[in-house]
Amino acid sequence: MSFLSYRARTYSSVKMAYFSTFAFCFANLSLILLFIFLFQKKYIPHDLQNLFRLSLAWKLLLTIVGVIFFTYYFPYRSDPRALFQASLDLRAHLENYPEKLPVLWNGGWDAEIDYSGIPRAFFLVKVLFYLNLLTGGVFLTDSIWLSLAMFFSGWLLCLEVKKRRPSSFIPSLFALLFMPTTVFWSSGILKEALGLCALCLLTCCFLNALDEKSLPWKQFLWAILPCYLLLSIRFFVLGAFLWAAVPFYITFKYKQRLSHFPLGQLLLFAFLFVMTCFLLNWMCQITMKANLAELTFYTYEVYATRFMADYEFPLLSTSFDSLWAYIPKAIWYGLFCPQIWQSVSALSFGDSLANATVLILFLFCLIDAVKRRRSVPFYAFPIMLYVVISAVFVSISSPNFGSLARYKTMYMPFLHHLIFAYLFKLILQSTTLARFLAYFSVPKKGHS
Repeated sequence: MSFLSYRARTYSSVKMAYFSTFAFCFANLSLILLFIFLFQKKYIPHDLQNLFRLSLAWKLLLTIVGVIFFTYYFPYRSDPRALFQASLDLRAHLENYPEKLPVLWNGGWDAEIDYSGIPRAFFLVKVLFYLNLLTGGVFLTDSIWLSLAMFFSGWLLCLEVKKRRPSSFIPSLFALLFMPTTVFWSSGILKEALGLCALCLLTCCFLNALDEKSLPWKQFLWAILPCYLLLSIRFFVLGAFLWAAVPFYITFKYKQRLSHFPLGQLLLFAFLFVMTCFLLNWMCQITMKANLAELTFYTYEVYATRFMADYEFPLLSTSFDSLWAYIPKAIWYGLFCPQIWQSVSALSFGDSLANATVLILFLFCLIDAVKRRRSVPFYAFPIMLYVVISAVFVSISSPNFGSLARYKTMYMPFLHHLIFAYLFKLILQSTTLARFLAYFSVPKKGHS
C-alpha cells in the first residue's frame, strides 16, 4: 500500500506540475496577444498593418529558431540556457536562504550563486529571475518576452525616424527588424536583445531632444532607464553613444548661429568630441579603476591568454598610443568580419555571407557617392562616428568571431540603415520596388 501511495503521490505531483506549466503558458500567451494588440492599435498606422504583422512573424520565427539552436546545436550548455538555468537556481537558492534576498539589488559575489561574480551576466540572470515570476520559468516564454521588448522598441524608433525623414523609414525598418543577423542575435535570452531594446529607446529620446527648443528635461528623465540598462549590460555601447551624441547635440543646437561659418561647426564638433573623450575616460577611471585603453587591453588579454582569439593585435598595450596603429584593422574586423574564407561553422558561414553582402553594398554606395559628388547628410556623421567607435573598441577587446557576431548587433544596424537609405534613394522611383512595397500597405478607408 505504501508503494501504491507513493506512486499516486508522484503521479499527482507530476500532473500538478504539467497543469501549472500549461496555466502559465496560457496566461502568458493571452498577455502577449494583448500587448501586441494594444501596441498595434496605439502606434501602428493603418497603412502599415501588414508590414507590422510580417515583421512580427519574422521576429517570432527567428526567436523559435534561436531557442531550438541554443538548445540542441551546441555539444555543451549554451549561454542562454546557462543563464536561464542560473535564474531558476537563484530562485531556489533564495527560497532556501531568504536572508540573501539583498543580492537582487545590492549584487556582490557569492560562491553558491552562479554568475554573481560577473556583473553584466548576473544582471540578466536577475532580469530572468523577475521574468520567471510571470512565465513560471519556461525557456521559450522568457525568450519571446525579451524578443518582443526589442521588437516594440525597434518599431518605436522606426516610427520616430518616419516623423523626421519619411524616406528613411523603410531602410530603418529593414535594418532593425528584417536584417537576419540583427533579428537573430537580438532575439531570446541574450544580452543583445535587452541591450538593443535600451539603445533604441535611448535613440528615441535623443531624437526627441533634438526637437526641443529648451533644455529637454523630460527626455533626460525618459533616458534614465535605457541608460541604466546599457550601463548594466553593455557599458561600452553607452560610452560610444554618448561620445557621438553629446558633441552632435550641442553642435546641432548652435548650427543656426554658426550657419555663416561652416568651419566653425566642424571646429566646435571636434572640440566637443575631444572633451567628451576626456570626460568618458575620467568616468571609467572613477567607476572601473581603469581608463579606456586599459579596459580594452585587459579584455583583449582574456581572449589572447585563453587561446580564444581569432585574430591578434600583438603590440597592444595599456597605452592609448598602441591603439592608433590598429584602428584600420579594428574597423575592418569590427564591420566586415568574419568573411567567407574565415567561417568555420554553419553559423559563422551565415554571418560571413551577411558580412560579404554588406561589404559589397557599402563599397557600391561609397563609389557611387564619390562619382555623383554627393555630400554626406549632417545626421549621418554621428551615426558613422558611433559605428566606427564601437567597431574599434569591440573588435579589439573581443577578438573572437563568435563574440563579435553578437556584439556587432549593437551598432551594425545603424550602418545597415545608412546603406539601405542610400540604396532606396537610388531606386525609390523603381516601379518594381513601388509594387513590392505597396503589397505590404493597407489601403486607407474609402479607397479601393
